[in-house]
Amino acid sequence: MIYAIRRRLWGRRPSGWLLASSAADLGIAPGLAIWGVAMTPLPAPVVAELLAAPVVFAFAFAFALVLDLVKIPLFARLGIVLRAVAVAVPVGRAG
Repeated sequence: MIYAIRRRLWGRRPSGWLLASSAADLGIAPGLAIWGVAMTPLPAPVVAELLAAPVVFAFAFAFALVLDLVKIPLFARLGIVLRAVAVAVPVGRAG
């Protein structure tokens, strides 16, 4: 919830308290899930996969960003123009 109410997500660096509480949450919540505190226990590999998924997504996003940083100037230099494709959608008759 704290992340959602920040005025500018990228405007300023988060406070030390916010970073510390986020790190503590990433350390405590998986342990509670594995040990089954207030929930059915989850196998450790499942919890590990759930923690690894955002990391994999972040690397994929970073790769796509770097690829765009290379692709856009390269396409401009080579004169390659990307055009949007128009799709005709039939309109039903009013009855």
